[in-house]
Amino acid sequence: MKWRAAWLAVAVAVCAPAASGQIRWNELAPGERQVLGGAQQRWDQLSPDQQQRLRQGAQRWRQLSPEQREKAREGLSRWQDLPPEQRERVKQQKDWYRSLPDDRKQQLREHWQGATQGRKGEGGKGGR
Repeated sequence: MKWRAAWLAVAVAVCAPAASGQIRWNELAPGERQVLGGAQQRWDQLSPDQQQRLRQGAQRWRQLSPEQREKAREGLSRWQDLPPEQRERVKQQKDWYRSLPDDRKQQLREHWQGATQGRKGEGGKGGR
């Protein structure tokens, strides 16, 4: 009887992450582990949703061209260099923008594109 309880405990421990939707680090594909290496230490503490979002991000990252990856690294570096107050303002602006109706977002995108094109015509001042 004690053996049955022990085997049951082992089975539950082994199957619990799979049953909850969690993925163990060693179950990830080698390419995923390479991209997600920074998350390895805390991987088992992440929720299944967090793990899935990270895996989707890793997939998108692998699909980027080297130039796109470099631009992403530069953007991350700029973000990390921002003071905390400015990061918070950017997050608030992003939340505000996401709350807008789609037609208003489209109007703003068109306005920003026009403004950016105008700056480029001035010799590259401003813009992205």
